[in-house]
Amino acid sequence: MKTPKAKPASIGGLLAKGDKPLGRIASQARMLCELEKRIAESLPGDFHGRWQLAAVSNRQVVVTTTSAAWATQLRFSATEILGAVNARQMETGRVATRLVVKIAPPARLPTRPSPPRELSDSAGRHLQRAAETTTHQPLAEALRRLASRRNSGGGKT
Repeated sequence: MKTPKAKPASIGGLLAKGDKPLGRIASQARMLCELEKRIAESLPGDFHGRWQLAAVSNRQVVVTTTSAAWATQLRFSATEILGAVNARQMETGRVATRLVVKIAPPARLPTRPSPPRELSDSAGRHLQRAAETTTHQPLAEALRRLASRRNSGGGKT
């Protein structure tokens, strides 16, 4: 006799429980989001989208940005950033005293290789004639492959 399988726990339930690993991660992520909003409110508008809160640990706040210029501006704004973090952290008794700004270039998305470009009919015919007249076989094959890229839509001649 088969025993009924237990239903999987809901994601919401797992994330809501602060004593479970996923719950602790979700709780920390919510705290970082809240702190990031507080910091953003304390900074001038031109900082919007130029930085990201990476971590808040014992006595330091780690912020990342994409350039040295913005890193310098963030370092000059350390008082405002630490003040915003400490306003939230007062209830835990931990006070941040140091701002660490790291430069992390934006992640580059992998690029798709572009499709081979098509040649005009005229260029394709010239390459085909060159392939027919050459005596060097590897070169002739390469010219034929290149000539096969010619425009089939009747482009420029």
